[in-house]
Amino acid sequence: MASGLLPEHIGPLVDRLRAGDHQSVSLPDVAALTEVLMRSLESYFKSIDLTIYAECQSLADYIDDARIEISSLSPENSDTVGIPRAGLELEAIV
Repeated sequence: MASGLLPEHIGPLVDRLRAGDHQSVSLPDVAALTEVLMRSLESYFKSIDLTIYAECQSLADYIDDARIEISSLSPENSDTVGIPRAGLELEAIV
């Protein structure tokens, strides 16, 4: 974790713990560090949720565009048997 994200009094505690200095740690320090970590994780998971939402929205837009394109197709050669069958097939797809 970047030290810029930690409050001033938490940074030295984290550095001390990383260095293997296992002196007793006060409960308020542990609580403050836990709070900072929870906020960091919350921010991270919110960004993931937004990414997934944007990808789903993009996929939904692509499907909608494909449906519109398929529904706008029209046969160029008319025959009395093929056109109704093709129309039913397109309707089933859309």
